[in-house]
Amino acid sequence: MDLAPISNLMLDSMQDKGLPLHHDMFSSGKIAHGCGHSVRTVYKGIRTTGADFLHSHPSNLHILTETLVDKVIIEGDGEQQRASGVVAITKSRESVSIRSTKDIVISCGTYCTPTVLMRSGIGDPHELSAAGMQVKVPLSGVGKNLMDHLVSLPSHF
Repeated sequence: MDLAPISNLMLDSMQDKGLPLHHDMFSSGKIAHGCGHSVRTVYKGIRTTGADFLHSHPSNLHILTETLVDKVIIEGDGEQQRASGVVAITKSRESVSIRSTKDIVISCGTYCTPTVLMRSGIGDPHELSAAGMQVKVPLSGVGKNLMDHLVSLPSHF
C-alpha cells in the first residue's frame, strides 16, 4: 500500500525531467543520481516509527534524554575484542559509562555514527593515527561514501 498516492506522479515528473528511476536507490548507497521511492517502515498498511516501540517498551529499556554517546567501550585484544558499553555525556557535561552484557547498537545518524565509531578507535588506521587516536578496529570504510539525497515529499505526507 502506497501511503502517498501522489508519489508515483512525482516520480513520473522527475523522470520527464531526465532523472533515471532507481527503485532501490536509497537502500544500496551506490546510486547518487536519480529518483526513487523513499524507504518507509510500513507494517500491515500502517507506517511505524521508533516511537511506536517506546509506548510499550520492555522493562530492561532505559531511556536517557539530553545525553549524547561519546564513544563505544571496547574491551579485550585482537579476536577477543568486544563492545561492552558506551561512554555518554549528560546535559550537565558529566561523563557516564553505560555497560551491557549483550549487544551494543550505535544509531546516531548519518553524520554522528561515524564520528562516534572513530572516537572509539574504529576506522581508517591512517586517519585515526594522524589524529592521535589508538586504533582498536581497523575499518577503512568508516565515514566514507557519504551521499546527500534530496528527498521531496508531498505536503500531506
